[in-house]
Amino acid sequence: MQLKEFVDRYGAQIGATISRSLEPVYDPEAPAGVDEFIQRMDGLKRAPFPVQAEIAKGVAKALYSAKREHNFIVGEMGTGKTMLSLAVIQAAPRPMRTLVVSPTHLVEKWKREATITIPGVRVVDLSDQTAIA
Repeated sequence: MQLKEFVDRYGAQIGATISRSLEPVYDPEAPAGVDEFIQRMDGLKRAPFPVQAEIAKGVAKALYSAKREHNFIVGEMGTGKTMLSLAVIQAAPRPMRTLVVSPTHLVEKWKREATITIPGVRVVDLSDQTAIA
């Protein structure tokens, strides 16, 4: 069975089961408890797109208010996962160290994006032994 056929056939059932099983932390249609994250994200040098901002608010609320220890941002290439992650870092209640694990071909991109997005960020490439000292 092709994925499209599977989703067409069972998607509604799967969605209903997920809705019954999971309690959402954030609902963009009723955005309670995210004002502090919005204020901190307003300090970014580059703003996320509106949909990205909604996702970042939800992830920030899950991490910093709901104390969820594990969050995954999953999306196709070009959807703004880097920007979302940087917005969530900026939304933190206090400055924090963040470890970004990325493929080697994306390290420079991460460094560049962090520098042009988060004011005053300090970026260290741990694979560069001269930068660690």
